[in-house]
Amino acid sequence: MILGLLENLINHSKSMLILLMQKHHVSIDTILRTIFENYVYLKFVLEKDTDKRAKSYGCSTKLKEIQLMDNLAEDSLRGHSLREFLKIKKDDVSKLSKEMSETYKERVIDQYLNELGMKRLEQKWYNLNQNTKTLKKLCEDLDLTVEYELIYSILSTETHAKDAIQRFFFEKNYIRILEVMKNELLYVSMAGLYLIESVRLIYTYYNLKKCLTNFNALIAINDKFRKAAKR
Repeated sequence: MILGLLENLINHSKSMLILLMQKHHVSIDTILRTIFENYVYLKFVLEKDTDKRAKSYGCSTKLKEIQLMDNLAEDSLRGHSLREFLKIKKDDVSKLSKEMSETYKERVIDQYLNELGMKRLEQKWYNLNQNTKTLKKLCEDLDLTVEYELIYSILSTETHAKDAIQRFFFEKNYIRILEVMKNELLYVSMAGLYLIESVRLIYTYYNLKKCLTNFNALIAINDKFRKAAKR
């Protein structure tokens, strides 16, 4: 789970850089929002009770897969509509369902509800204390309130399709489509910050002191050369 989140951070950072290099700024808010979420989750998992928190994340992912498979397989109007949309037959779903045995489903559900102590299957995986029901509250617990309010909330505008009107300029009898320009350095800096801090968290968790020292030295050297290049 730890390495998976780090890999996710790296790949999303690469995707964002490709868009920025092409001067295509649409979607970079959504990508940076995902990078921030991955960082928050990684920070939460590595803070304490790492095994339990990582298990909770893993179980929640498996539960979503189980729910999707059950929805596809059920004999109902919803199940029929889902299969029709995906252009698959009930027999095809049955073949996939065999790979997900009832014993497996029961084990995952039992682990989530009993071993991890969740009250219901829909409960957020990070709500282990029954008091962290939203990402906003999770950020507050991790002392990331400022980041949530200033970064996450703003970036969510594009993600939730609430910025469509912002791309137009209106005057009487005149409408013009605007070219959205964003501060590229800000996006690169934020993505770099979360990626660097994530690596530091991982090195610290695994007590890789030498690797952490070398990593910090490399970051300092790169920063020094970057500043020198600007002069």
